[in-house]
Amino acid sequence: MLRILGTTFAIAVAAAVFIAYFAMFTVDQRKQAIVLQFGAPIAEVTEPGLHFMVPFLQNVVIYEKRVLDLTVERAELAPADQKRVIVDAFVRWQIVDPLRFVQSQRTVEAAELSLRNRVVNSLQIVINRYQLQRLLSDQRDDIMTEIRETVNEKIAQERLGIEIVDVRLRQVELPQQNRIAIFERMKTARQAEANQARAEGRQRNLTTIALADTEVARIRSTAEAESSRLRGQGESARACAYAFLEEREPGFAAFYSFIRSMRAYENALGKDSTTMVLSPDTSFFQYFGDLKQRAPAPESPVGALLTTADRDRLFEEVSQRCGLTIPKAPVLPPAIETPLTPDPVVPAPATP
Repeated sequence: MLRILGTTFAIAVAAAVFIAYFAMFTVDQRKQAIVLQFGAPIAEVTEPGLHFMVPFLQNVVIYEKRVLDLTVERAELAPADQKRVIVDAFVRWQIVDPLRFVQSQRTVEAAELSLRNRVVNSLQIVINRYQLQRLLSDQRDDIMTEIRETVNEKIAQERLGIEIVDVRLRQVELPQQNRIAIFERMKTARQAEANQARAEGRQRNLTTIALADTEVARIRSTAEAESSRLRGQGESARACAYAFLEEREPGFAAFYSFIRSMRAYENALGKDSTTMVLSPDTSFFQYFGDLKQRAPAPESPVGALLTTADRDRLFEEVSQRCGLTIPKAPVLPPAIETPLTPDPVVPAPATP
């Protein structure tokens, strides 16, 4: 009798342990669970810990509470300027209502497939509103935010129990055939800008040269006019000085003519061999020829017999008479006489 009771008790305890094992389940703090009865969801468990269910009649499905990643396949889309682009994006999403999620999607794989289609449709809708340049600019973050909000609106309307946390465009590039055409257009545009810059540079160069030539012509004409004026004043002053000196010292004209002839001989003949075909009777050779027949060299009427003080006084008179500014003869410093020191006499060596 006792053996039967012990066996029955052991079977009851084993059955109780078996039922308790299948009636209990634990939920991790990073997870959430849905209790199903005959395949229909009846309760959601979001709190971590130990929970119970009816064994053999109910079962539990565990889902992630953390944010999940989803990569969207590369899709070829058309912005507002109808330039085809290839967009590579990824999505971060989360299950916020597990009961709605089980009722609408059942599995994570089905939810990912549904999300991919909705994200691609939202990408096409939003990107179609903007130019390609804005997709590649700093406004790209605003476009991604708009895509996320568009997808969340659709999910909220369909009550899928999930939420899009973030949408990111990893890469936006052109198709190969469009990329070549756009590069060619960019090259043509830059070439046109370069040609325009060169044309403007040549125009500025010509303008600068014309202005410089005009300024050079103006300066040259002014300088030539001033030179002619000064030359005329100089000729007038020289004639006045010659007349004054001839009036003061008769014979100055003949002496000056002699000096000019000597300078002309020096410049014309020089050091090189020079051949001149002239008549010997010309005035140029008046100081050449036979010593008995050539014109005598006139003596200097002034200057040679004047002291430095008399010469300075004569220059001042010419300057006052003709309005000239004639520099005075420079006064040289007295020469410094260095006494000559005889060379030392070295005595000859004695002859043995």
